[in-house]
Amino acid sequence: MPVVGAHRVGTPLTGSLRFLRVTVVTVTVVVLAAVAHLVGGAPVPPSALFAGAALVLPSVHVVSRRRLSGRTLLLLLLAGQVVLHHVFSSAGSHHGVEPSILAPEMAGAHLAVTGVTAVLLARGEHLLWAVWSWFWRTVVVPARPPSPSTPVLTVRPRRRPRVFGGLLLLLTPVFRRGPPIESSPLAAVSG
Repeated sequence: MPVVGAHRVGTPLTGSLRFLRVTVVTVTVVVLAAVAHLVGGAPVPPSALFAGAALVLPSVHVVSRRRLSGRTLLLLLLAGQVVLHHVFSSAGSHHGVEPSILAPEMAGAHLAVTGVTAVLLARGEHLLWAVWSWFWRTVVVPARPPSPSTPVLTVRPRRRPRVFGGLLLLLTPVFRRGPPIESSPLAAVSG
């Protein structure tokens, strides 16, 4: 893992950035399901919120090994809605009829809100990767010291050419390649 200053820099797939991604997605799944459950008229005890987070977190952690696409986020949110609906229903005491996730208006509301939330999370994921990529190119790569396998160029003093009978002999190889100065495009501009 590269080091900038005294800090290790990870990718969004490792370390604190992965923890941030997993936390945001897990909290979003649980809060979305809890709000939908509350709007449906059923209570959500705090213990059910923690139990829901404990169920959702491992699956989000496994999926976050890769970049999260909109489709993956949509599937996580939909699965979370269904699973957490049952967790919240079993944890809370319903007074009256239990709200059904399969009722047409309830299912439509779940799908619409889940779709919008998946799009927003996908945009956030894209933004995180864009910022990380910019940070990597502008801060981390220029700050890295050369690796031991990088060849180190040494500058040797140039030897003066010797002239023998009007013949110029170079004792060192020619370092500069290319056309003579007179025939280059720069010579025409400067001359």
